[in-house]
Amino acid sequence: MNKLWLGFAAVIVYGSLYPFNFEAQTLDPRTIQRFLASCCHAALRGDILGNAVLFIPFGFLGIVSARDGASLLGRAWNVCLAGTILALAVQIAQIYLPSRNESLQDVGWNFVGIVVGLLLGAATHRLILQSAFRVERGTLIPALLIGSWLIYRLVPFVPSLDFALIKDSLKPLFLEPQIDIVKTFHDTVAWLVIAALMQRMRRGANWDNYLPVLILVSFTLEVLIVANVVHASNVAGAVLALALWWGLLQTASWQAAGLSALLCVMLVAAGLAPFTMNAQPMTFNWLPFQGLLGGSMYVNVLAICEKVFLYGSLVYLLWQTRMNQVAGILIGVAVISLIEFAQTYFARHTPEVTDPLLLVLAAFTMVALKRREELSVEPVAEPPPEPRPAPAKLAQRPVEADAELVDVSVNLRRPTARFLDRFAREGGVEFSEGCRQIIDLMLKDEDGGSGGDEAPGSLTALRDRILQRLAAEREQDGNEGETRSVWTRRPIAVERRQFRAITILAEDKGRSTSRTIRHLFAGFIEQSPYGSQDPEPAAGRAESARRRPSRNAATRHHMARQAVGARPGAMRSAVPMFFLVVLSLGAVATMGLLITGEEAPSVRGPHIVSAVPWAGRDAGIIFDHHSHTKYSDGRLTVAELVALARDGGCDALAITDHSDSGGDGPLRVRTDTTGTVSERQLRDFRDMRKKHQAFLLFGGVELNMPSYGGREHANIIVTPQMEDEILPRMRDAAESAIKKARRESGTKASDDGVLELAASYLRRGHNLVMIYNHPSRKDRDWEENYNDILRWNADAPVFIGFAGAPGHQNARRIGSYGRNNLTIDRWDPAVAEVGGTWDVLLSEGHQLWAAIASSDYHNANLDKAPCAFARTHIAAPEVTYDAVLRALRAGTFWADHGQILRGLSLSAEVAGLPAPVYASSIVNLGGQASSILARVSLRRGPGSNGQALQAEFIGNCKTGETEMLAVEQIEPGAAAAITVFEPAAAGADGKSCYVRARVRLDVDGGPDLMAYTNPIRFELR
Repeated sequence: MNKLWLGFAAVIVYGSLYPFNFEAQTLDPRTIQRFLASCCHAALRGDILGNAVLFIPFGFLGIVSARDGASLLGRAWNVCLAGTILALAVQIAQIYLPSRNESLQDVGWNFVGIVVGLLLGAATHRLILQSAFRVERGTLIPALLIGSWLIYRLVPFVPSLDFALIKDSLKPLFLEPQIDIVKTFHDTVAWLVIAALMQRMRRGANWDNYLPVLILVSFTLEVLIVANVVHASNVAGAVLALALWWGLLQTASWQAAGLSALLCVMLVAAGLAPFTMNAQPMTFNWLPFQGLLGGSMYVNVLAICEKVFLYGSLVYLLWQTRMNQVAGILIGVAVISLIEFAQTYFARHTPEVTDPLLLVLAAFTMVALKRREELSVEPVAEPPPEPRPAPAKLAQRPVEADAELVDVSVNLRRPTARFLDRFAREGGVEFSEGCRQIIDLMLKDEDGGSGGDEAPGSLTALRDRILQRLAAEREQDGNEGETRSVWTRRPIAVERRQFRAITILAEDKGRSTSRTIRHLFAGFIEQSPYGSQDPEPAAGRAESARRRPSRNAATRHHMARQAVGARPGAMRSAVPMFFLVVLSLGAVATMGLLITGEEAPSVRGPHIVSAVPWAGRDAGIIFDHHSHTKYSDGRLTVAELVALARDGGCDALAITDHSDSGGDGPLRVRTDTTGTVSERQLRDFRDMRKKHQAFLLFGGVELNMPSYGGREHANIIVTPQMEDEILPRMRDAAESAIKKARRESGTKASDDGVLELAASYLRRGHNLVMIYNHPSRKDRDWEENYNDILRWNADAPVFIGFAGAPGHQNARRIGSYGRNNLTIDRWDPAVAEVGGTWDVLLSEGHQLWAAIASSDYHNANLDKAPCAFARTHIAAPEVTYDAVLRALRAGTFWADHGQILRGLSLSAEVAGLPAPVYASSIVNLGGQASSILARVSLRRGPGSNGQALQAEFIGNCKTGETEMLAVEQIEPGAAAAITVFEPAAAGADGKSCYVRARVRLDVDGGPDLMAYTNPIRFELR
């Protein structure tokens, strides 16, 4: 349990300091003063709740892990001190994390959480673990699971008697009653599980009969607590649960197995609803708890409490089917993992590894608490003494002087180990001596000698008395809790002669030494009249024992399970676990048929469909995705270009020389070894990374797309770990396809080889990004870019979008564009034109990004230095290569020219959402008419100080056609612009609309300077 407590402390540190992008800075007096002053700032309700709830398990586990007999007051003091030091250390560390806001006030709320956890833990330790009162064993875990459910339903615990708020809570129930099948199914199964947990908490009374009272109290409190709403689906689920419980499940022998199956099906339904397939599979997120480290703490607390209840209940119910603890955990992990992997193909979900880990954490906590219960002191109320006098204790057998003892480790089932402990304790001998006497007796039985009822009276009498008492305790406890097959390893010292006999017996029967000793103990238990529930009389059993002195392993295993109290037929009534998994996955089709239309009717109100947790963070990584060196047609070496980029302000740079500049791969176009991604260039990359470790230098290739023979270009960028493998193969695939088409006159080169190769790496989990460079520069008609991106992304989302602002900003015609395709205020017309190619694709529902600006640096005459003029600003979860590529794929970036801005964000506030959403996010409005407040927030850069700016909101939410939704002036002293609109129409996809933004600085006598954001999408139904 102490390990679990320390493990949770590690989880707190991980969650508080993620993404670990520390920045060295001096702890000057101003910083200290600001930190001390943070104790009195006003805090949001979600932050208060999150900081308190985070430390409740720390306090609870800290007090529960106290040793028997330890002073609870002293332990509580130590936990408070350790927790306060931990909280304070975390806040001090956050001073050096630019992505975190340190606050001394958070330490105070952390302390409140510790105290609440201590109170819960002290009550648990006193009432249950120490058995100061007669509380039935096995009550703790069900009580904690039910508590998690009630917390989920009643957060944020702030009551209000305001009649208007109460009326708002009941409006969806009486004014707009709608039944959501998945939500109803969710609540039905949840209340059935609650009933089963209450049934296992009984202490002389059937607590599950009070289920209607608990439901009524829960609904009443929900109405009185702010921010909670009661829907018709909630009421329907509760009523259906009561009917099923009283009519079918309350006394069913297959109750645990049936509820396990129902819970699996419900998790599948809730995990994949509304069963809308993604156009392309989503990327599975392997970073633990990433989704919980950002966003609203209020929402995160709700999610954690609900999942702890559901996942913990699943494992607990699987254990109730007499399943081994490890098997139950593995089945639960398998079900949740399959759901998470399936979510990569279903919309409105975020597939990640967090949920299986939450199940494992909840399960191991329950294992630790259960083990603590098993090791607790004996109940005060002992079974009534037998009328006959207690038999004499065992005599201590003398060990001959030359009888050497051999230490043997034996794997025992816990019930057997518990019997042996009591046998030795009540016999007045040490543990190994009691085991040696039993082994002696059973070895004679194996040899056909005296055994069974002819055994020495003291051994059999003591055995029968202990087994009779165990049977009485099981009857009193309702046969719950202690009969499950859990293993323990115990050392036993046996005499050398016994060890030789055991070894011979093990070889004869093909068993291990440990298993042979275990079966000897099981046989001793089975010979007692109280060691089996077989109705056969004891005399008949003894006679059968004489006829069959050597039972096989399976029989003795079965008898041993009966001897320690396994219920007859319990295993026969359990549903096979393989069937549970198959049933869970098969439920997808069934639930999909129950829901009419492509999407489920939603009564949840507005909710976030897709949003990465770092979307609202400051975009602090300045990146140039497109540049060239002497390895193709650039004028600088790798070292010179990196130095120039660092001077220009880049935090990250991709060097993407042309694919037709040669190489050393098997399909090389030229024979030299000095071209793009040659061994020499890759070695230069590695040298620069060693020299500038804080600078992110990406390797890449600017590919000639084969179908155009070099007229259209695309960048591919990968992590350094994969550049040796991926980049040469992509370069060669593109150039060999072009070369082949030129050799075979009349044929056109195909892009398939390049696209299939890129898609294969994506499917294998390798992070790569492809970007359509200067899309309109050599177009012959406007549909080229539109058709290209759809064709290239048809099988896999290899392209994230367009390079909206081309390089060559010093060229006579900006971007080196043709006369018919001139840039618009320095940006590609496919992106800059309202209603252009980008807007057409967005209107059709494609999530593509174009807020990308680069230098395309070749030389100073043609281009501006990387990041000196054109900048892409990336918000990433951390400053690593993989994180930058993930952010590019997620769309969490913006771009500008002329350093007019240092910070820019597009956000939207929707009634019903606890927090704003940011560019690249998808929000479902829940079928409700909602006003959307769109906000552009900015921080000025040196290129716009003292000048007015103009914020332009572009989208199709008003009429379904892309238009300028609003134009707002931002005066020199202002830092934001807002517009409010009603989403009245969907775009070309028929179900969603979007809004994007750009900021304009008017430049007299030349192109305006612009900054662009990526869009926010709103699903209207």
